[in-house]
Amino acid sequence: MLSPSNILEIGTFTGYSSLCLAEGLQPEGKLLTIEANAEFEDMILEHFSWTPLGSKIQLKIGLASEVLQTLKNEKRSFDLIFLDADKENYPNYYEILLELLFPKGLMIIDNTLWSGKVIDNSADEPETIGIKTFNTMVSQDNRVSCLILPLRDGITLVQKRN
Repeated sequence: MLSPSNILEIGTFTGYSSLCLAEGLQPEGKLLTIEANAEFEDMILEHFSWTPLGSKIQLKIGLASEVLQTLKNEKRSFDLIFLDADKENYPNYYEILLELLFPKGLMIIDNTLWSGKVIDNSADEPETIGIKTFNTMVSQDNRVSCLILPLRDGITLVQKRN
């Protein structure tokens, strides 16, 4: 649908979503994925080696907050951003991700319904509070158009306006 040239993924885990996202890249496109847990690095790189798409993917091990700041300082931009990382930090990532997103670019955020906990006023875990705060921020931001898809655990689509 978008056929992006540059994708940023925050939260790699096994690399499965990286490979799925890479399938939609332009022929010369690149995907940068950030994973905080260094213990996953060998497994992720092995998974990437099983397919030619792996050559389009760069894995960066480190805290997303630090890597994102570096990308901002380098003035990097992305057509598509996929966020599926530490839920309590979704609000902290939002502003910098919006800066990294091209106008009309698309941000996809996973787990935004959080097993229904986002509508439970008694749910007070850090992850739930982070997602609730994020959902409110996005819904009130006139710089973007957004839509929550009630698929599985919720996927939010955020399109940056001009």
